[in-house]
Amino acid sequence: MKVGTTAFPGPLIGGFLLLQGFAITLVAMGHPTLVMTMVGAVLVLVLATASSDVGPAMIALVPLTQPFLLGSRGDALALYPEYVVIPAVFVWIAFSSIRSGRVAFRRSGLVLPGLVFLVVAAASLAGAALDRGMASTSAGLATLYVHLLALLFFVTLIEWLRPERSLYRVFVWMFSASVVVSLLGLVEYMIADAPTGRLVRIGSTLGVVFSSENRGNPNALAAYVTIMSLMALSMMGSVRARVRVWLASGILLHILALLLTRSRSGLVALLVGVLWLVLRGRRQMLWWLLPAAVVGITVAAQIPRMFERYASILAVVSSQDLIRFFLTIDPKSIDWKYLGYFGAGGFDIDALAGANRFAAWVLGIRTFLEHPFLGIGLQMNLAYTGFSTSENYFLDIAVMTGILGLLPVVWWGARVWRTMRLAGRLEMGKDERAFIHGFEAVMIAVAIIGLTGSILFSLKIMLTLLTLVAMLWYVVHRRMPWRA
Repeated sequence: MKVGTTAFPGPLIGGFLLLQGFAITLVAMGHPTLVMTMVGAVLVLVLATASSDVGPAMIALVPLTQPFLLGSRGDALALYPEYVVIPAVFVWIAFSSIRSGRVAFRRSGLVLPGLVFLVVAAASLAGAALDRGMASTSAGLATLYVHLLALLFFVTLIEWLRPERSLYRVFVWMFSASVVVSLLGLVEYMIADAPTGRLVRIGSTLGVVFSSENRGNPNALAAYVTIMSLMALSMMGSVRARVRVWLASGILLHILALLLTRSRSGLVALLVGVLWLVLRGRRQMLWWLLPAAVVGITVAAQIPRMFERYASILAVVSSQDLIRFFLTIDPKSIDWKYLGYFGAGGFDIDALAGANRFAAWVLGIRTFLEHPFLGIGLQMNLAYTGFSTSENYFLDIAVMTGILGLLPVVWWGARVWRTMRLAGRLEMGKDERAFIHGFEAVMIAVAIIGLTGSILFSLKIMLTLLTLVAMLWYVVHRRMPWRA
């Protein structure tokens, strides 16, 4: 049976529809956005069925899925359909690859670091269970499973991609799904019913493992639209005119969504990524980016507290009193609801939330020095520091899994960097070169976002990045053409 025919995507898509139907029935009553998510997901599913291709179906559907919420509302486990579907697709693709004798993932050099990290993370979590009880590690176990899913997804994608596939088509599917995500975020803002004076931040479909309510995470959405915007901007000069208009329209929606997430790191990452693309010679994109930026800024000017939110960056980095306050306070004593309304010391919630990261960093470093080898266990920060994360992805890896867990992450990053460097020495067409430049900008943006938050633990963000990494590997090592 040939991989990619309707024999397998049919049950896959039917399973997605069934699970999404249950999810919407359970939680949609108070969330109209989820109803629209379901409609968008059904449309993509229909297209995926017609395409008879499991790869684009998986890539496009993952950003749109919505979860079951299991457990109490205050600490509910969000069970997404991909938690079940990815292992099923992995088994199918792996079996087909082994039977055909074409196993590619072993040559990528990117799977072994992931396996080493999983082993170290599991050992660290086992130590945490012995120290504080098995019940305290539920969030850590969920996060460990998410990382396992990410690895299975990467192997699946490496095995699915073949020289006869079209990377261009994969990219179009990815970007189309991201446009739906941004549209849902804009609808979420329009129907938001927030108390007067409260800050509204959209999250669309980008949820997290544990959620206090069925809403997406604004910082995850910001990271996602930043990634997709940079890739689209880089591809501007190498696509047909009508596709260029489609990309420009999507970028406009992404910029609006990014502003409505009010993510400062996301905006900085986008600007730095754009600067990198300009330095790499992708200047033609500016003719499309500037109008989108003007429209975005004009709309943002009509939104309460929008510019104050981004201007607070200056207050955070320039006020020693504000930083000193958070370096000395007990994080468990902070009443964020009170600060959200009234602020403190003359500073509003935006400046306070930004400066709070300094305290998280300091406590994270202290915790790492106390547990340097295996760390404290995935998602065990709250028990040791009073913060749920260290507000820095790389520091969080070190805190949770120690130096033994950080090393395979650095190893994996070094392999990706080596692949990018190799790409710079190869003769490529304009499509492949545009993709490489976009990927470079994305990696820079992701590094910036990782410095001020740990949203890279989100499965949807991980899968987006791994899709791009798999495409990079095939372009460079397999000399796979962009258009089949």
